[in-house]
Amino acid sequence: MKKYKISESKLNEFWGWFGKKKPQLLQKVIDNDPVLKKIDKEMKDLVDSQLPILLRLKKQHPDLWKIAVEKGLVGPNI
Repeated sequence: MKKYKISESKLNEFWGWFGKKKPQLLQKVIDNDPVLKKIDKEMKDLVDSQLPILLRLKKQHPDLWKIAVEKGLVGPNI
């Protein structure tokens, strides 16, 4: 797997994500970075392929759905 390196000039911006003041919106960072853009597309394709299973889980097992939302495994708006 290819390693993703953060340049020294971007290091302060990277650590800024963990402070109180955020340097820019996360979506803007993803849109400006080709590697993150590719990962974002792959994640969207993965979620889209599993959407029927998630919707069936939400309908048939609302108790399990609630746990999955609480644990952050799925978004509440699916």
